Amino acid sequence: MASTYSTDLKLELMATGENAGTWGTKTNANLNLIQQAIAGYELITLTDGAATALVMNNASISNARNMVLKFATITLTSATTVTIPDSIEKFYIFDCSLITNPTNLTIKTATGTGFTLDSNKIYAAYADGTNLNEVSLDTLGGTVGTTQIANDAVTNDKVAANAIDTAEIVDDAVTNAKVAADAINTSQLVDDAVTQAKIANNAVGSDQLANDAVTNAKVANNAIDTAEIANDAVTNAKVANDAIDTAEIVNDAVTNSKIANDAVDTAQLVNNAVTADKLERKFTISTSNPSGGSDGDIWFKYT
Repeated sequence: MASTYSTDLKLELMATGENAGTWGTKTNANLNLIQQAIAGYELITLTDGAATALVMNNASISNARNMVLKFATITLTSATTVTIPDSIEKFYIFDCSLITNPTNLTIKTATGTGFTLDSNKIYAAYADGTNLNEVSLDTLGGTVGTTQIANDAVTNDKVAANAIDTAEIVDDAVTNAKVAADAINTSQLVDDAVTQAKIANNAVGSDQLANDAVTNAKVANNAIDTAEIANDAVTNAKVANDAIDTAEIVNDAVTNSKIANDAVDTAQLVNNAVTADKLERKFTISTSNPSGGSDGDIWFKYT
């Protein structure tokens, strides 16, 4: 009975009683083929725009049997293909680091499917007897901890839109040092996301507020008192007409020192706003004799 050959690695399977005196040679050949399959490396030269067919021959060293296949330096200007034989099951590592324009290269089985490169890097894949399946990072189980991620490895281009929300961010993970200037604007903040508890003392100054950013609707009742207002911060230009009436002014809040010369004239006084009780010195005209009052008061009696 003649020898047969294994499906995946094409090792010689010798029949009982055959190959007398050559079993050692043939067994050593099989061991070399196994060695090639688990540790073999070969540099493969491609042709731009053409198909390169790797082979797996029975009982002999073959390029498709290697574990690692590295493609020689080449610039690909059009669609190029590398194929491995059908009907084999095997793991591969493809080193594509020397290829320019790698997106032009597809690696697949002869009649099945495979994958197209997205960059000139090293790829892992396995043949299942029909197709060649890429083993990419996003298909692997487990988690990647911070110690496995190099500084500056995660950039905007590598994060999909809406990929990160609060469930993916641990407490205190986002600090001032990690947020670029002007990186966050109103479109990045959900309603009611910023509360008093989330703003450090003195964290927001005039440089951080856009013109017209603070409106009446955004300031809670009693949220601002004198401790929050710097000297000379409130000027005429910052107070709307009719914005302040008696309900907004506490007793004794307006004194002489707080009113500029000529600041108040008749246009600023409503009818009957100034009464005798509101004048520092009292002027009285009466038929009665003077009584009460204070030093400096003037009293006219007429008959």
